[in-house]
Amino acid sequence: LYIDSRPVTLKALLDSGCEQSLLDERVVERWKIPTTRLPTPLSVSSLDNKSLTTITHQTIPLRLMVSGNHSEMIKFFVFPSPQSPVVLGHSWLLQHNPSLDWRRKKILGWSPECAQKCLYSASPVGPPSPPTPPEEIDLTTVPHVYHDLS
Repeated sequence: LYIDSRPVTLKALLDSGCEQSLLDERVVERWKIPTTRLPTPLSVSSLDNKSLTTITHQTIPLRLMVSGNHSEMIKFFVFPSPQSPVVLGHSWLLQHNPSLDWRRKKILGWSPECAQKCLYSASPVGPPSPPTPPEEIDLTTVPHVYHDLS
């Protein structure tokens, strides 16, 4: 995140079960991020429909940089989430449709819309280029008995 043009590195959780994107309330307090009160508070419930809390505030638009080249302005709902200070929810995943390598915990690519709106110096999505074949070695000066060792 960029807060007052200062980069702040935070861990983010991709959560398709969370409808919106969230920012931990302690991050908001520590960095004095301005917020606005929601006209209608949002009730938050768990998967078993138990009430967790009510969200009453949202951040001002903040610059979010992901994977070094994916940049956007985003508002976060303020929520107690100390284990995952940034939660990128279902709406964010739908908008950006990232291609993920779950084992390596890396984003491999983005939606075609991201190439036009939020990517800077990005590599195109797709399979990697095949390796370049090795250069042909000139064996004319090497005795014939050694050619099988090349």
